Amino acid sequence: MHSLSLYAQIPSSRHTQALNILAGISGTQPRETYSHTLIYAPLRAATDPNVISKKSNAAGQQQQQQLSYVQLESEVTQADFGSNSGTVHDFTITTQDTPEPETRNLVLRRVTTEPEHLSQDDAKARFSQGSKYKFITDFVQEGHVLVHNDVILRLRRVLCFKPATGAAGLDRAEMPPLSELVLLDASGAWMLEATVRVEDRSKTALVRAASDQLQALRTELRGAIELRVPERLAMITRVRA
Repeated sequence: MHSLSLYAQIPSSRHTQALNILAGISGTQPRETYSHTLIYAPLRAATDPNVISKKSNAAGQQQQQQLSYVQLESEVTQADFGSNSGTVHDFTITTQDTPEPETRNLVLRRVTTEPEHLSQDDAKARFSQGSKYKFITDFVQEGHVLVHNDVILRLRRVLCFKPATGAAGLDRAEMPPLSELVLLDASGAWMLEATVRVEDRSKTALVRAASDQLQALRTELRGAIELRVPERLAMITRVRA
């Protein structure tokens, strides 16, 4: 699967206004979301030692996939913060390629999401044991989701855990109160992501239709919310040696 995306930064003071604009355009009400996001880096040692004997294309694809950061995401609710109920949530596993350099008017890249969700115990067995992955960081994303035709609109910002909150990552037994989390961007700004996903990148008609929807939305929002393409180098997802 591939995603086509555009982005905009929304100052904290315009958050409510931006939500109202997006709700008016989409004709839907924003859905509040919270997610616990974890980032892992596959280690080079995790590469299959027999991969050299396989076909070169398959080997290259496997190595490239294993050397991309892996994102684990679990949807949580506001009630989970500051609660000691011990509620356990499943995780989705996603890897994203670095955006294709040939596409300049939007962000186009491969996105791989595993079809099966992992329980916390299964995620621990896969990512915390055997030293095949290195834990990088975890954080909370708070925001809202809306849908406009085939475009998914996500307005989010990142909240960080304080170092003194104890165990991290998959060993985190419970979420601290929301008031104890710290904004990654001290200004409180939000990031708007407008995304359309296509199943088959080789079907140019699908890619063109998705691109047209994003560009139409960009035009419709112009003057109120400026959708743009971020610097490609800031979106590199490859694990560096």
